[in-house]
Amino acid sequence: MDPALILFAIEAAVRLGRKVYDVLVDETHERALPLPLGDLHGDPTEADARIFFAAVENRHLVAPGGPYHGLSAAQRATAYRNLLALEDRLRTTPGLPDDPVRLVTQLHALEQVAAGTGARHPLQRVIGALLEIGIDYFQANPAALGRDSAERRTLTAFIARLDDVDFAEATPEQVVGQLAAAALRTAAEHPALIDDDQRLQALLGGVTRAIVEDVERAQTQGERIRRQDLAKRVGSSVLRGGMAALTGSLDLCLPRDSTATALVRATTAQVLEGIRDREDLFTNDAIALIVQHALRAAGEHAALVADGTPLGDVVARTLSVLDSSPHVLEPATASAIVAAGLGLAAEHAETLLPAGSGRRERVSGAVAAVASGLSDELAGSAAARRLLSRRHLVALTAMALEAVARNPEHLLDGGDDPRRTALAQIIGSVAAAMGDDPARLVTGEGLLAIVRVALRAGVRNRNGLLDLHTVDPRTNPLCRVLAEVAGGVLSADDPRRLLSRDVVLEVARETLEAAAVHAAALGGHPEPVVRETVASAIALAQTALADRVDGTRLPALIRGLLARVLAGTLDQRDAAAMRLAADDLLRIAS
Repeated sequence: MDPALILFAIEAAVRLGRKVYDVLVDETHERALPLPLGDLHGDPTEADARIFFAAVENRHLVAPGGPYHGLSAAQRATAYRNLLALEDRLRTTPGLPDDPVRLVTQLHALEQVAAGTGARHPLQRVIGALLEIGIDYFQANPAALGRDSAERRTLTAFIARLDDVDFAEATPEQVVGQLAAAALRTAAEHPALIDDDQRLQALLGGVTRAIVEDVERAQTQGERIRRQDLAKRVGSSVLRGGMAALTGSLDLCLPRDSTATALVRATTAQVLEGIRDREDLFTNDAIALIVQHALRAAGEHAALVADGTPLGDVVARTLSVLDSSPHVLEPATASAIVAAGLGLAAEHAETLLPAGSGRRERVSGAVAAVASGLSDELAGSAAARRLLSRRHLVALTAMALEAVARNPEHLLDGGDDPRRTALAQIIGSVAAAMGDDPARLVTGEGLLAIVRVALRAGVRNRNGLLDLHTVDPRTNPLCRVLAEVAGGVLSADDPRRLLSRDVVLEVARETLEAAAVHAAALGGHPEPVVRETVASAIALAQTALADRVDGTRLPALIRGLLARVLAGTLDQRDAAAMRLAADDLLRIAS
């Protein structure tokens, strides 16, 4: 397929007017392409036509293989009238050849598609769709016909890669036409990519092949129609996502060699396969974002993808997890969670998509652990979960994935049961510790902040803060510490109004830091040592130390006192000793 010929036909139709437009569009899909162009002039005689075509310079027009070979005398007269009309029009139409014979000869090359000496039949219909799309677009945007325009270069690149697509007899030419239209619409938004013809062709060709092949793999007519509808809906999004992935990082995301098209095709195909039968969960913008992350992951880590890491499998498995936990992670969050998972997989492929067994499990495994940690079975009532909006749930999942990317073995080694993973136990411990009315203590953002601190503490001292022999998070020292902090805060008198939610968050943070360092000592204190220490420190701040302790100093004071209690150098039940220790800590801090 010659891009120059198709662009020439589009340009001719746009600049010569509606009549040529009608012929090109109406005569392309199933019948002879652009010739004859119709009756555009007056009534020269058959004799005039015979004299014209007998001239040496015009004999090729009626010779075998020429555009007017085999026409009757009357038909040649019509063709001659057509040439005269073109000559009149070309005199006043800049940008086209001024020789009507040359124009017709070039258009005739396009007709060879229909004559059986050019492209095969399915491709003929695809060319017709491209002409229709192109004529419509450039009629509405005539400035885009410029020789160096982004749109012209994009369409050229798109056409140049169509020869690599194996079109079947039932190929939906509308899908290809709409992909071309989508490419034209997004062209000017990504100038860096447009200037790189080789990789632009790889992107457009890879996406087109993947979408066409996805439609043609359908086993039934009903499935085919559904896949066509999906292709029409998401084609533009897939291209936008691909262009966004490549713009600004071409050298990282897509090689400049023959493997580029195959990489794009495989990645796009995997994403389409991953969302199969669940596409209703995804908006067009979500699909664009997922393709963007997937292509970036594939491009930056091509060896992993070549080694058999199917990104579509990550998508499918993550969606399967979301399907199994609809009351925790709602379907409305599915696309955002999948996009976050693929985005982090692109950044941390060496751990989230590692080589060897289990390499496909870590993204979906992290999502499963989050869902388990927030479930009623681990978190208790749904009170803590109700603090989390959809945005919070996506942020929590991204936070968990980032933590897993840094420490996968520490957080996801619970075997086949996601409830037994350290990740699920940490999240469940935080949620359970907040009690039945967590809003008295934290906001949704505050809960996420506590989870972040708990993740760091749990990784630093997993054996001391977590009990992974059961699935009940209440057996975890981590849960006990946070529950005692909550109890100490809620039971305290606070006439000075020190205990804002921000202060409570800092108290939880500082307490967890102390507990992570001295976790082994917690088992030696069966009494609620954390709660008593917190309550004692709050009481001192309200009374004897009121002139020295405010909300900004209270969390650090609690941490210092708790560290001494857990180290065995201070008895939290000795009020005088607690006062002296507090004085000492405040003196050191000042």
